[in-house]
Amino acid sequence: MHGFKAELIRRTLRRGELATALRIGLRALRSRTWHTKRLTFCLNARELPPHTPLAPPDFDVQSFSHWSAIEPPLQELLAARLATFAADAQQLLADGAALWVGRLAERPCGFGVSRTGPHVREYFFPLTPRCALLSHFETLRAYRGRGLYGALLTNMMHTLAQTGAERFYIDCGDWNAASARGILKTGFRCIGHGILRHNGRLVWVQETPPCAAAAPTETVRQP
Repeated sequence: MHGFKAELIRRTLRRGELATALRIGLRALRSRTWHTKRLTFCLNARELPPHTPLAPPDFDVQSFSHWSAIEPPLQELLAARLATFAADAQQLLADGAALWVGRLAERPCGFGVSRTGPHVREYFFPLTPRCALLSHFETLRAYRGRGLYGALLTNMMHTLAQTGAERFYIDCGDWNAASARGILKTGFRCIGHGILRHNGRLVWVQETPPCAAAAPTETVRQP
């Protein structure tokens, strides 16, 4: 095990939380060998929290919809980091996504991706044009622990709401307790979980009524 999962386990062990570290490790192993379980969260635009007061005064967010608008050094950084998500930065933009970059003192400190419903090729349930799926978030290592993830996420949603988004969805691996806490802090609520099996089968399990029209308790879609 390597990358962010290993780092998360090390941080958890340093806090003396052996049981939690073991749980993270077992869930991460399951995601590699059997299926991936994604906790899924929803937030209505009318319930958006105010811009976080914890963000440093020199924190700013910039969005891009065209690869050519991004300066070459930032292109290299984004291409490399998004590759760790098995994602192609240029292809995401070509498919209609927006790429958001958080900057602290004008230096890139984190990023995320947004897609409205028509630009989401496949998800656990259908998304309407007024829905926005938020994904592919990372806070660069040197900037973690400063609340910048929540600041970036909140900024993105406020900007998207101004252009017509009414509902936001986001998900994370069930092993990633740190990400889940950050999502909940921004006002989201967990509505269920999606399962991506290694044979490509998608399963949606609804646990509480979502912000959108009620979906079936379990929906199965074949890619």
